[in-house]
Amino acid sequence: MLLSRVKPNYVTFTCVLSGCSHSGLKEEGVQIFNSMSRDHLVEPDVKHYSCVIATLVTSTNHEFIQRMPMEPNACSWGTLLSGCRVYKNVKFAKISAKKLFEILPKVPGYYVTLFNILVTAKLWGETSKIRMLMKERGITNTPGCIWLQVGNRVHNFVVGDKSNRVLKSITFWMSWLRKYKPGTDHVLHDIFTME
Repeated sequence: MLLSRVKPNYVTFTCVLSGCSHSGLKEEGVQIFNSMSRDHLVEPDVKHYSCVIATLVTSTNHEFIQRMPMEPNACSWGTLLSGCRVYKNVKFAKISAKKLFEILPKVPGYYVTLFNILVTAKLWGETSKIRMLMKERGITNTPGCIWLQVGNRVHNFVVGDKSNRVLKSITFWMSWLRKYKPGTDHVLHDIFTME
């Protein structure tokens, strides 16, 4: 864009910073963020800060959030929590989850994400506390659900439901596929259900 003399705007920077985040381009993302107001007269907002938080996902994230000129919102803290899951950062996961529980106390996804981070870290006592907190607050974890279209027919699958008539065939093919071992480091483990 700079070579063609097209002036980047708010949306341009959101897209570029998001791209840096998804590509793991930490240094480039920070450089572009820093150039926004300095070189392009575009003042960063909470979305831009959230993108940079997603690119950093290191010990500097918490400091970066604290230095934001506006109050970090659920998007900012949620981005940090998700990054903590990916990079197994328990310390900042607890900090971001605590903020999220204050901002949006009834969103089960934040509790489940923290729970899964703690499970991965094998912090069983703390996982029990999260389960109890959810129970006290009346927060339930909605079972996972997926829709699959084959031809003109849509199949609905819910965790624990065995009523789908093609389940036997699917179970056969899943057992066949199990011999392949995909990486599962970034998969949330739904290992508990709330009553």
